[in-house]
Amino acid sequence: MGTVQEFLPGSDSELVIAQFSVENQGYPEFETNKTYFSAVVKGSSFSYDSSCYANDLLPDTKIAKGGTTQGNVPFNLPNLTMDPDITWQYTGPGKYNIEWVNVELTPPTTSQTPG
Repeated sequence: MGTVQEFLPGSDSELVIAQFSVENQGYPEFETNKTYFSAVVKGSSFSYDSSCYANDLLPDTKIAKGGTTQGNVPFNLPNLTMDPDITWQYTGPGKYNIEWVNVELTPPTTSQTPG
C-alpha cells in the first residue's frame, strides 16, 4: 500500500478516484491492472498515482470472456477533473476495441484521506 496523499483544495491538482466496471464482451481473455488505465485531460496523460490510496482498488486479474470486475483507481489530476472532456486510455498488453461507457469520478472520502 502506498502512502496517503492529502487532498488539497485550491492546489494545482487534486486526488480523484475513478470507479471502473470492466466487462469482457468477446475476447478470450482481458487483463486488468490499475497501471493499465490512464486519464487524458487536455492532451496530457495521467497514470495511476501509486502515492495515493483508494479503497477497493481495481484488481490485477485476467477476465475470461463474459466475465466482469470492478474497482477504483486513484489519479492526481489538474483541478479541472470534473471536466466532461476527460478521455480514457488502456495501455495494457494486447490490442482491444474498448467501449468506454461510464467511468465515475469522485473526490476521496474521509476514509481515503488523512484525518
